[in-house]
Amino acid sequence: LLSSINTNNMYRFLFAGRHEREKWFDIVVDSIELLRRNFPETFSQVQFVILANGSMTESFIRKYSMEPWFVDARNQAISELDFDSLPQCLYLGHQNKDNVLEIMGQVDFVLMPSRCLETFGLVALEAASRGTPTIAFAKWWLESLILSDARLSELTPANVVATIARLLRRLDDEWYERLSSEAYELTHRFRESQWISTLRACLPHETKRILMLMDYTTFIGGAETHVETIRRTLKREGYEVEILWWPLEGSWWILTIKRLLGIIISSLNIKAHRDIAKKIDEFDPQVVWCHSVSRYFGAYALSAIPKNCTRVITYHDLGYFSPRPSEIESVNELLHKMSLVDWIEWLHGIKKYIPIFEIFRYLQIKSLLAVIQDFDFHFVPGEFMQEIAQRIIKCPSEKIVYLPHYYEERISPSENPEQTLSVR
Repeated sequence: LLSSINTNNMYRFLFAGRHEREKWFDIVVDSIELLRRNFPETFSQVQFVILANGSMTESFIRKYSMEPWFVDARNQAISELDFDSLPQCLYLGHQNKDNVLEIMGQVDFVLMPSRCLETFGLVALEAASRGTPTIAFAKWWLESLILSDARLSELTPANVVATIARLLRRLDDEWYERLSSEAYELTHRFRESQWISTLRACLPHETKRILMLMDYTTFIGGAETHVETIRRTLKREGYEVEILWWPLEGSWWILTIKRLLGIIISSLNIKAHRDIAKKIDEFDPQVVWCHSVSRYFGAYALSAIPKNCTRVITYHDLGYFSPRPSEIESVNELLHKMSLVDWIEWLHGIKKYIPIFEIFRYLQIKSLLAVIQDFDFHFVPGEFMQEIAQRIIKCPSEKIVYLPHYYEERISPSENPEQTLSVR
């Protein structure tokens, strides 16, 4: 199959997820290695662009830093890079959102072979908004964002390589233009204007100021990045917006330790309680919008939010409904009820838990759910989460609102003169 691929062009594939097992970064690396070893001619015509970082980053760089087909370009400006002159694997590290979107518009496909159950799939949406299809294992919510031609049948390096081969075999200008247009059409349900309309229906008419709470400032994943997108959108719509969050600095491992510390102190975070009370007193918001608040703020801190504010929360992941959201591969694996027995039994099934810590974590989540249960609205980015949220949180169904993520409506691929397809 691979021997018949058209090798007149350099084909580019982007991976923009965290370098963690649950995002299947190991599968991406193994796929690159398989292609290099077994199909060297095709490998010479393919370029993998790797963004972001994680616990697997340093071992990845150490393994390939001396290889002639690998370049670590973290310290180079994107505008100065000549992709055509660079080798088969290019590591660019963490990039701001504008750079990520620009790169998405310059590659042929995005790789998203995620192992865990994605509540949305923001990378796939943003890629589609640039007219770039995503290769992924389409299940649950991701099904709405992955074209049939780009779906993985199983999550193995061999299947990733076979899917790449199948796509490249058909890749010509006319076919890719159709594929690109189909990808862009998938985004129509997730326009910024539709998101604003849904949100406004939940906010008091007199809303002028919105305070958002978020555990971290450090770039960690899609939720943290999307909160910045929400802030930009709300400001463009005329709202005053401030974000209160915990500043984290240091290496990846130091950040991991601090995050664990944050979970421990979140059960009785007196400082965060005072910070929220002080910020509300100074800013006087009509709406307090919680995002990720289980890893630092916690239940006691959120009790500082006065009930005369409209209180809302977005569930960016499944962390409120499962002991290990990164281990969830199917909706059927989620907890059926929030009890300590079910919590421990679930962890026993995956054989990855420390009893004392897990009991503490359960009590922390349970107390948090007791506080947010009375919130005015609960936003879920995936439709399948509506039933789960109602079952676990035990709040009225009318309080659970389907508010999918969205892409910022800047310029569509066909309107952007700088949008080029590398197959041309």
